[in-house]
Amino acid sequence: MKLLKLKHLVLTALVAAGVVAPTEAREFRALKPVDAAAQLPEGAQPVEQFEPVAQEIVHKAVEQLMSSWATPEMQDYLSKDFYDKQRLEDVIDTLVPRDAQIRILSIQGIQTLQQYEEAVPGDPAASQRVSRVSVTVRTQLEFNDSNGMLVIQPGTTEYILKFREILGGYGL
Repeated sequence: MKLLKLKHLVLTALVAAGVVAPTEAREFRALKPVDAAAQLPEGAQPVEQFEPVAQEIVHKAVEQLMSSWATPEMQDYLSKDFYDKQRLEDVIDTLVPRDAQIRILSIQGIQTLQQYEEAVPGDPAASQRVSRVSVTVRTQLEFNDSNGMLVIQPGTTEYILKFREILGGYGL
């Protein structure tokens, strides 16, 4: 017991003197860069400098997406790689009231994540710039509950949109 007190007293004195630092949980992590060129589709070339997609183009795309919300046309806006497209539609059909409408409160945080050039399908002589853009959208879902009271549910969602620019103009 006396030996334990002596060890505790010596350790406390060393920590107080700064000889032994108190232990802290720390971890060093090595950053491993992702090879962006390896993530490109076959035949695509990375661009030297990102050309941001115009904000009005992004705003228009978000408005088109939101106008198709909860309709069969929404499927047209989802990528062929979108995981479980049909389930999303089923969830909206079963959980969201029929009279619900979505309102855009703000569009913010527009950032180009990836950009590359590739040949235009069907016209190998022409090229197009493909941009993957992240955009954060604040929305508000509005509907009447079973008592006829207006229910407002705000939400924030990040969308990843893909834009194709074909020699002098933007396309979706």
